[in-house]
Amino acid sequence: KKARYDLMYVRPSNVAAKAIRDNKYTLVASVKGEFTGAFIVNKDSPRKKPEDIRGKRIAMPAPRSLMTKVGLATMRDMGIDPKSQQIRSSRYQEAVNYMVQQKFADVGVVAPVLANEWEKKGGAVLFRSRKLPFWSVIAAPSMSEADVAKVRAALIALDGTDASKAILPRMGVKGFVAGNQQDYLDMLKWLGE
Repeated sequence: KKARYDLMYVRPSNVAAKAIRDNKYTLVASVKGEFTGAFIVNKDSPRKKPEDIRGKRIAMPAPRSLMTKVGLATMRDMGIDPKSQQIRSSRYQEAVNYMVQQKFADVGVVAPVLANEWEKKGGAVLFRSRKLPFWSVIAAPSMSEADVAKVRAALIALDGTDASKAILPRMGVKGFVAGNQQDYLDMLKWLGE
């Protein structure tokens, strides 16, 4: 809110979106890749299609977390009233996988990283939410358009360089793309924020 930093690497994406909308930050670049909420089930689950989650025990992270908001918005779009479902919250997203594995929940909603781990351990992703904007680098309103453009070009150019081999893995990303600022604002509307 005070714009004390010229640049910020931000995750989750709804935090960046709020800074863009409410505090006039500018999207510099988005992380490469696809970001979705994954609805996970055990490998032997009888649920085989998205509609099969209706009336089931659904584990989600903390109520104010991005993944919970994504899960609720996805259910809303499917015509499933979240208030009529058996939603169980966990303070930590990692606990959602455990809740599904131990059959404390029939379905869980998690971020891509946890969904990938789930699949590697033999679990299944029943379906994914719509594609959402990924993590980002944003610039304070005090940065000039020229400086934003220079930083954007430098981030995008990192891909495939020797520097990227040292920097990007530590950031947990594969690289950057220009991204679309409107996608972040549209996500907030979809989430109802």
